[in-house]
Amino acid sequence: MGNSFLLYAVIVTFAYAVFGASTEEECFQANSERFRRIEETLQKLETENKNLHNVVDKLEEIVQTQKIKLEELNEIPKRVLVQQKEINELKYSCRGKTTRREMADEKSQIRNGTDHGSLLLDKSEKRVEYNERREIGENQYRNLSSRLLAGSSQSPTESNVVAFYAYMTKTEAITPHYTLIFDHVETNIGQAYNQHSGAFTVPVSGVYIFSYTVFPYNAKSYASVELTVNSISRGAIFVDSSSTDSDLTGCTGFAVLALKPGDVCLVRVHSTYHSAGSIESDSYMRSSFSGVKV
Repeated sequence: MGNSFLLYAVIVTFAYAVFGASTEEECFQANSERFRRIEETLQKLETENKNLHNVVDKLEEIVQTQKIKLEELNEIPKRVLVQQKEINELKYSCRGKTTRREMADEKSQIRNGTDHGSLLLDKSEKRVEYNERREIGENQYRNLSSRLLAGSSQSPTESNVVAFYAYMTKTEAITPHYTLIFDHVETNIGQAYNQHSGAFTVPVSGVYIFSYTVFPYNAKSYASVELTVNSISRGAIFVDSSSTDSDLTGCTGFAVLALKPGDVCLVRVHSTYHSAGSIESDSYMRSSFSGVKV
């Protein structure tokens, strides 16, 4: 009997040691998995928080830009009122001068002894002339007013004057599909050329004339350079100084294109033709890009 009880106690102790340890290990592994998931969730939340901050910053920039534009629009009615007031003052001034001139003529005629009938006839004729003159003057003022009011809300690009000229200030290496950045701007009427991207964005529809000049740098420099509109080639030139005499011979391309608002024009190295060397631009030779609306 005593031996059986001792054997039973040993079996129970062994079972607890085996199965109890296994249960604790499973709990540890489960808790580790939970902590890992919690850390991943926290990292995702932190990333989303950063993205939201970036969105908020961009929205604040947009709001600030809209505020500036709104202030500019609020100034337009004030300018319109000032111009309308000037027009009215000019109109009344002209009317007053005409009336005073007629009164002076009548007084002069009375002093000179002009008979009453001829005076009335002359006055009637002058009144008709005055009315005709007044009608013509009002039409002129109306046309002037409409032009001024239209001009107050017209942006610089709506005047249809668009022109730009820019050139490179340093030598650039030739790499395939490389956009040439003409970073120094001499002329930019209409503000359509971007000196940072090298792109000209068409502001108004019309026919444009473009010119682009490229100089290769020393020997072993050659490239095919193209003028593109919306990434489509619309013109190309080839520059080459690969001979051993180190001559510097540039090349100029021209293009006359009918474009619409939003078209993007730029000069770049050909995307597939193998090119090598560098493009030169200094005070003795300017690699340049220019355009004008006809």
